[in-house]
Amino acid sequence: MAAFQSRTREQIRRSIAANLDQSPASSATGTGSSTTIVDASTIGGDDEYNGGWIVFTSGANDGVIRRVTDYASSTGTFTFKPAAGSTSSDDSYEYWRSEYPPERIHEFINQAIIQRTPRGLVSDEDESNHAHVLDSRYDIQTAMVAVSALDYRSSFAGKKVDEASTAWTVSLLQEDSPPAVTIVADSEDNKAFGSSTRMYLSGVSAATVGYKDISSLDLRRYDTLEFWFKSSVTHTAGDLTIVLGEGSTLATPRETIDIPAATARTWTYMRVSLANPELLSAIVSVGLKFVTGTSTRYIWINDIKVVDSESATYARMWGGNYRVDRESRKIFLTEAARREIGYKLIRLVGYKLPALLSSDSTTAELDPDLIAARATSRALFTLARGRTTDPDDNDRRAAFFEAIAAQAERSLPAIRPGTKMVD
Repeated sequence: MAAFQSRTREQIRRSIAANLDQSPASSATGTGSSTTIVDASTIGGDDEYNGGWIVFTSGANDGVIRRVTDYASSTGTFTFKPAAGSTSSDDSYEYWRSEYPPERIHEFINQAIIQRTPRGLVSDEDESNHAHVLDSRYDIQTAMVAVSALDYRSSFAGKKVDEASTAWTVSLLQEDSPPAVTIVADSEDNKAFGSSTRMYLSGVSAATVGYKDISSLDLRRYDTLEFWFKSSVTHTAGDLTIVLGEGSTLATPRETIDIPAATARTWTYMRVSLANPELLSAIVSVGLKFVTGTSTRYIWINDIKVVDSESATYARMWGGNYRVDRESRKIFLTEAARREIGYKLIRLVGYKLPALLSSDSTTAELDPDLIAARATSRALFTLARGRTTDPDDNDRRAAFFEAIAAQAERSLPAIRPGTKMVD
């Protein structure tokens, strides 16, 4: 990726203002009201700024845009509408002339981001898939528009918490008559170790569902919990949690981990950061807790482990061993690829579209000089009227800034050879 200094929308807008010979940013010198801002440092006669625009860049009105309806030169007071929050001394702001509405400038900024060649794509990685020798199709995340490589995790430092291949113990809190929870080992539906732990929840209450006592584990060096998860209904993030306990039967819980969202009836490989790994020096139980949501469903858990994510190394798959299906947005592995990867985490390397800038604090993922030059060009083109009616020569200036943008775009890195487009 080309090296450039990241800049926010506000900073890019200020660059555009300089290109358009706008007034520099300023600050209030006195207390105003909900319809006025006072800046005694401004120069000009009465009504000189009427029709222009104020963009507040700090204080209670940060990000608010208002139209100037009056200017009193004796006090430097701008009157604007509609009303906003009361203005204070030192509130910073930008003044834009009437022909350059700030909302239009924001739109030009985003158009400049959208209008780019494939060189303007942003590098992206996804590790949401885990391979299994029986699976040949894997999802490509929505944001990824091109895949340039497929890697698989060849080694890592980790520790097994539980295979989750046997029937866990039902919590005493769920032993109603009939029981609210039934737990069995499922040898027909699993991802590892020949069987999974299947739980049937029947009107379960908000409490521990099931657990397993394990030999004491010191997990302090690891930062991520990984496991397979499946639900018979659509799972909402946080409806269920995995708990790691320092005492038997989950007594003295040390880590409670929300299970991320998952599609119904689909095995999903979960990777969740541990919040307090320094507390996990003597974990002797692991379990599942129901928090909220659908209380009647089947749940499957399999292969629970902790991983030091920084220790992982990856191997790269030859591009001829997989293909991209654009319609279904899936990666298809050949039989040779399935044998090579086996049971390992997959990392897709590719590209995504650069994010649009929706607020002044949003940081650009493309070269900000390219964005500022192209947005400036668009703003000037809106004022161009031809040779005889364009005394400010906006047409020529617009072409000048478009040439700067084109030059900046040519300096962006080309996409990697062998990249397979998705969108």
